[in-house]
Amino acid sequence: MDAPVSPVTAARAALNAAIADLAALDTRTTGLEDLLALIIDSERATRVLTGLGQTWLHRAVQAGAFTDTGLTCADALSGLLHIDLSDARTRLRRSMLLTE
Repeated sequence: MDAPVSPVTAARAALNAAIADLAALDTRTTGLEDLLALIIDSERATRVLTGLGQTWLHRAVQAGAFTDTGLTCADALSGLLHIDLSDARTRLRRSMLLTE
């Protein structure tokens, strides 16, 4: 019998499936109304997910997610997300400002 799937795992799977579906669309013949709607939805999703990501990052740091790495939080985040170190620092500062 399969173990129950957590709500987080199910939501992540649905998000990744929706992104894959959108990425697979051939929009070369899509009408202007649908293209503009996709642009609006994409912007909204980016903003919402960025805000949520900041909250989750703050919670992860507070929970000690990077303490056992032997690295600074910024160095660990940079490696985890494959982003520039200065971007990691910016994200960490922003997560602290937005969630306190």
